[in-house]
Amino acid sequence: MIILDQPENADPQSEWKTPEEVIEQGYSFNATEIIGDAINIFKRDIGNFVLFTLLLAGIGLVLGLIPIIGQAASIVVNPPLAAGLIFVAEKIRKGEPHTFNSFFEGFNSKYFGNLIVISLITSVFIVIGTIFCILPGIFLAISYSIAVPMMLLIKSEFWDAMEASRKVVYAGFGSWFALILLVVLGALVATLITCGIGILAVIPIVYLTFYAAFLRVMKR
Repeated sequence: MIILDQPENADPQSEWKTPEEVIEQGYSFNATEIIGDAINIFKRDIGNFVLFTLLLAGIGLVLGLIPIIGQAASIVVNPPLAAGLIFVAEKIRKGEPHTFNSFFEGFNSKYFGNLIVISLITSVFIVIGTIFCILPGIFLAISYSIAVPMMLLIKSEFWDAMEASRKVVYAGFGSWFALILLVVLGALVATLITCGIGILAVIPIVYLTFYAAFLRVMKR
Protein backbone atom coordinates (compact mmCIF):
# COMPACT_ATOMS: atom_id res chain seq x y z
CA MET A 1 0.00 0.00 0.00
CA ILE A 2 1.39 3.39 -0.87
CA ILE A 3 -1.08 5.61 0.89
CA LEU A 4 -0.63 4.79 4.55
CA ASP A 5 3.09 5.36 4.70
CA GLN A 6 4.70 7.62 7.25
CA PRO A 7 6.00 11.05 6.28
CA GLU A 8 9.58 11.28 5.07
CA ASN A 9 12.09 13.95 6.00
CA ALA A 10 12.11 15.38 2.50
CA ASP A 11 11.17 18.65 0.95
CA PRO A 12 7.34 18.60 0.87
CA GLN A 13 7.44 20.08 -2.63
CA SER A 14 9.20 16.96 -3.90
CA GLU A 15 6.47 14.62 -2.65
CA TRP A 16 4.33 15.19 -5.72
CA LYS A 17 4.94 14.64 -9.40
CA THR A 18 4.07 17.49 -11.72
CA PRO A 19 1.14 16.91 -14.09
CA GLU A 20 3.62 17.15 -16.94
CA GLU A 21 5.70 14.30 -15.49
CA VAL A 22 2.64 12.12 -15.10
CA ILE A 23 1.45 12.79 -18.64
CA GLU A 24 4.90 12.17 -20.11
CA GLN A 25 5.43 8.91 -18.22
CA GLY A 26 1.91 7.60 -18.66
CA TYR A 27 0.20 5.37 -16.11
CA SER A 28 -2.57 2.92 -15.31
CA PHE A 29 -3.92 1.49 -12.07
CA ASN A 30 -6.03 -1.37 -10.77
CA ALA A 31 -9.48 -0.14 -9.71
CA THR A 32 -9.97 -2.82 -7.05
CA GLU A 33 -6.65 -1.94 -5.43
CA ILE A 34 -7.61 1.73 -5.30
CA ILE A 35 -10.91 0.92 -3.59
CA GLY A 36 -8.98 -1.28 -1.17
CA ASP A 37 -6.72 1.68 -0.36
CA ALA A 38 -9.80 3.83 0.31
CA ILE A 39 -11.32 1.21 2.61
CA ASN A 40 -8.04 1.00 4.55
CA ILE A 41 -8.13 4.74 5.17
CA PHE A 42 -11.77 4.53 6.25
CA LYS A 43 -10.95 1.74 8.70
CA ARG A 44 -8.33 3.92 10.38
CA ASP A 45 -11.06 6.21 11.79
CA ILE A 46 -14.46 4.60 11.14
CA GLY A 47 -16.20 6.43 13.98
CA ASN A 48 -15.39 9.95 12.83
CA PHE A 49 -15.99 9.17 9.15
CA VAL A 50 -19.46 7.77 9.92
CA LEU A 51 -20.28 10.62 12.30
CA PHE A 52 -19.24 13.18 9.70
CA THR A 53 -21.39 11.44 7.08
CA LEU A 54 -24.36 11.67 9.43
CA LEU A 55 -23.64 15.36 9.84
CA LEU A 56 -23.51 15.82 6.06
CA ALA A 57 -26.84 14.05 5.70
CA GLY A 58 -28.39 16.20 8.42
CA ILE A 59 -27.13 19.43 6.88
CA GLY A 60 -28.34 18.33 3.45
CA LEU A 61 -31.78 17.49 4.83
CA VAL A 62 -32.15 20.81 6.63
CA LEU A 63 -30.97 22.89 3.66
CA GLY A 64 -33.21 20.89 1.33
CA LEU A 65 -36.25 21.94 3.36
CA ILE A 66 -35.50 25.65 2.92
CA PRO A 67 -36.62 26.94 -0.50
CA ILE A 68 -34.08 28.94 -2.54
CA ILE A 69 -31.98 30.03 0.45
CA GLY A 70 -31.25 26.43 1.34
CA GLN A 71 -30.14 25.66 -2.21
CA ALA A 72 -27.92 28.73 -2.26
CA ALA A 73 -26.44 27.80 1.11
CA SER A 74 -25.66 24.27 -0.08
CA ILE A 75 -23.55 25.71 -2.91
CA VAL A 76 -21.44 27.49 -0.31
CA VAL A 77 -21.38 24.79 2.35
CA ASN A 78 -21.06 21.49 0.48
CA PRO A 79 -17.66 21.98 -1.28
CA PRO A 80 -15.65 22.79 1.87
CA LEU A 81 -17.44 20.04 3.79
CA ALA A 82 -16.59 17.45 1.14
CA ALA A 83 -12.98 18.67 1.14
CA GLY A 84 -12.85 17.86 4.84
CA LEU A 85 -12.64 14.17 3.97
CA ILE A 86 -9.45 14.84 2.03
CA PHE A 87 -7.90 16.84 4.86
CA VAL A 88 -8.55 14.03 7.34
CA ALA A 89 -7.33 11.38 4.90
CA GLU A 90 -4.08 13.32 4.45
CA LYS A 91 -3.54 13.48 8.20
CA ILE A 92 -4.14 9.75 8.47
CA ARG A 93 -1.70 9.06 5.63
CA LYS A 94 0.99 11.18 7.23
CA GLY A 95 0.37 9.85 10.72
CA GLU A 96 -0.56 13.31 11.98
CA PRO A 97 -3.00 13.80 14.86
CA HIS A 98 -6.48 14.93 13.93
CA THR A 99 -9.82 15.60 15.57
CA PHE A 100 -13.38 15.89 14.32
CA ASN A 101 -12.70 19.58 13.72
CA SER A 102 -10.21 18.58 11.01
CA PHE A 103 -13.19 17.84 8.75
CA PHE A 104 -13.91 21.57 8.64
CA GLU A 105 -10.53 22.81 7.41
CA GLY A 106 -12.10 23.50 4.01
CA PHE A 107 -13.68 26.60 5.53
CA ASN A 108 -10.23 28.10 5.99
CA SER A 109 -10.00 31.24 3.87
CA LYS A 110 -6.97 29.74 2.13
CA TYR A 111 -9.20 27.13 0.45
CA PHE A 112 -12.80 28.25 0.85
CA GLY A 113 -13.19 30.46 -2.22
CA ASN A 114 -11.37 28.15 -4.62
CA LEU A 115 -13.40 25.15 -3.46
CA ILE A 116 -16.67 26.92 -4.22
CA VAL A 117 -15.45 28.17 -7.60
CA ILE A 118 -14.22 24.70 -8.63
CA SER A 119 -17.56 23.20 -7.66
CA LEU A 120 -19.54 25.83 -9.57
CA ILE A 121 -17.45 25.82 -12.75
CA THR A 122 -17.13 22.05 -13.04
CA SER A 123 -20.86 21.66 -12.40
CA VAL A 124 -21.68 24.18 -15.13
CA PHE A 125 -19.30 22.51 -17.60
CA ILE A 126 -20.74 19.07 -16.84
CA VAL A 127 -24.34 20.28 -17.21
CA ILE A 128 -23.54 21.98 -20.53
CA GLY A 129 -21.76 18.86 -21.77
CA THR A 130 -24.70 16.69 -20.74
CA ILE A 131 -27.23 18.97 -22.45
CA PHE A 132 -25.36 18.81 -25.74
CA CYS A 133 -24.85 15.07 -25.76
CA ILE A 134 -24.64 13.21 -22.41
CA LEU A 135 -21.24 11.65 -23.27
CA PRO A 136 -19.35 14.98 -23.10
CA GLY A 137 -20.94 15.51 -19.68
CA ILE A 138 -19.72 12.11 -18.50
CA PHE A 139 -16.27 12.78 -19.93
CA LEU A 140 -16.01 16.12 -18.09
CA ALA A 141 -17.30 14.65 -14.82
CA ILE A 142 -14.52 12.04 -14.95
CA SER A 143 -11.93 14.57 -16.11
CA TYR A 144 -12.50 16.85 -13.11
CA SER A 145 -12.74 14.05 -10.55
CA ILE A 146 -9.41 14.96 -8.91
CA ALA A 147 -9.60 18.74 -9.31
CA VAL A 148 -10.21 19.26 -5.58
CA PRO A 149 -7.28 17.18 -4.22
CA MET A 150 -5.15 18.68 -7.01
CA MET A 151 -5.96 22.17 -5.73
CA LEU A 152 -5.61 21.33 -2.04
CA LEU A 153 -2.33 19.43 -2.29
CA ILE A 154 -0.46 20.57 -5.41
CA LYS A 155 -1.96 23.56 -7.21
CA SER A 156 -3.11 26.69 -5.44
CA GLU A 157 -5.53 28.18 -7.97
CA PHE A 158 -8.81 26.65 -9.07
CA TRP A 159 -8.24 26.88 -12.83
CA ASP A 160 -4.74 25.41 -12.64
CA ALA A 161 -6.13 22.53 -10.59
CA MET A 162 -8.99 21.92 -13.02
CA GLU A 163 -6.70 21.91 -16.03
CA ALA A 164 -4.18 19.64 -14.29
CA SER A 165 -6.97 17.24 -13.35
CA ARG A 166 -8.33 17.18 -16.89
CA LYS A 167 -4.95 16.52 -18.48
CA VAL A 168 -3.81 13.93 -15.94
CA VAL A 169 -7.08 11.99 -16.04
CA TYR A 170 -7.09 12.05 -19.84
CA ALA A 171 -3.63 10.45 -19.83
CA GLY A 172 -5.08 7.39 -18.07
CA PHE A 173 -8.74 7.75 -18.92
CA GLY A 174 -9.38 4.02 -19.25
CA SER A 175 -8.29 3.39 -15.65
CA TRP A 176 -10.46 6.23 -14.35
CA PHE A 177 -13.51 5.07 -16.30
CA ALA A 178 -13.12 1.53 -14.92
CA LEU A 179 -12.70 2.91 -11.40
CA ILE A 180 -15.82 5.06 -11.56
CA LEU A 181 -17.86 2.22 -13.05
CA LEU A 182 -16.75 -0.13 -10.27
CA VAL A 183 -17.38 2.51 -7.60
CA VAL A 184 -20.92 3.19 -8.84
CA LEU A 185 -21.82 -0.49 -9.04
CA GLY A 186 -20.20 -1.27 -5.70
CA ALA A 187 -21.96 1.64 -3.98
CA LEU A 188 -25.34 0.52 -5.31
CA VAL A 189 -24.84 -3.08 -4.24
CA ALA A 190 -23.51 -2.15 -0.79
CA THR A 191 -26.41 0.22 -0.18
CA LEU A 192 -29.05 -2.28 -1.32
CA ILE A 193 -27.79 -5.27 0.64
CA THR A 194 -27.58 -3.21 3.83
CA CYS A 195 -31.06 -1.73 3.35
CA GLY A 196 -29.58 1.76 3.06
CA ILE A 197 -27.55 1.70 6.26
CA GLY A 198 -24.38 1.02 4.34
CA ILE A 199 -24.58 4.49 2.84
CA LEU A 200 -22.85 5.75 5.98
CA ALA A 201 -19.72 3.90 4.88
CA VAL A 202 -20.29 4.16 1.13
CA ILE A 203 -20.27 7.97 0.97
CA PRO A 204 -16.88 8.52 2.68
CA ILE A 205 -15.33 5.53 0.88
CA VAL A 206 -16.39 6.95 -2.49
CA TYR A 207 -14.69 10.27 -1.71
CA LEU A 208 -11.65 8.47 -0.33
CA THR A 209 -11.44 6.35 -3.48
CA PHE A 210 -10.76 9.40 -5.63
CA TYR A 211 -8.24 10.64 -3.08
CA ALA A 212 -6.52 7.23 -3.13
CA ALA A 213 -6.43 7.21 -6.93
CA PHE A 214 -5.00 10.73 -6.90
CA LEU A 215 -2.20 9.53 -4.62
CA ARG A 216 -1.45 6.52 -6.80
CA VAL A 217 -1.02 8.80 -9.79
CA MET A 218 0.54 11.95 -8.34
CA LYS A 219 2.67 10.83 -5.38
CA ARG A 220 6.33 10.04 -6.04
